[in-house]
Amino acid sequence: SQSLARLSSGSKINSPADDSAGLAVSMNLTAQMNRNTAANNNVGNAISLSQTQDGYLQQVSSALDRMSELAVQAQDVTKSSSDQQLYSNEFQTLGSYINAVATKDFNGVTLFGNTSSTTGGAAVTIDSNAGAFTMASVGLGANTYSGLVSNDLTSNADAKTALTAVKAAITQLGQDRANIGSNIEKLTM
Repeated sequence: SQSLARLSSGSKINSPADDSAGLAVSMNLTAQMNRNTAANNNVGNAISLSQTQDGYLQQVSSALDRMSELAVQAQDVTKSSSDQQLYSNEFQTLGSYINAVATKDFNGVTLFGNTSSTTGGAAVTIDSNAGAFTMASVGLGANTYSGLVSNDLTSNADAKTALTAVKAAITQLGQDRANIGSNIEKLTM
């Protein structure tokens, strides 16, 4: 009957009496496999979060490129004050867009905190022993980004100041995207 039970179930161990030590080892291995599956799911979710962040940052990059273009155009001496006001309006609209992106979330988790990219981000469990990787965070709420909306392009001096601020934001954005890239690279190893 023991052989018939093994044949019908496909398992060598059908009860603790069949092989008590083997059952204990099997249970530990099964639990470890389940933990590995859960950690693998965590890593997949963290990669998706990072890819979503990068998608938004690509849009922010386009907005910053346009803002720098507007700041240069507003410095043209042939532009009237009404032209400069139009450039300023578009500049501030793009700044508001960047501030709106800073509030986006991923499944209820904030994508962009108010911290700078040099502080630690979320920890992701990456193995069955609860080993964790702390992802570098991205802070679109940092003043480098959020302060852009307070600039205007209504004079040459203002446009120069705005251009300096946009260039700093572009530099910060490059660092933030590099952090996201390194997060994805580490998580896919």
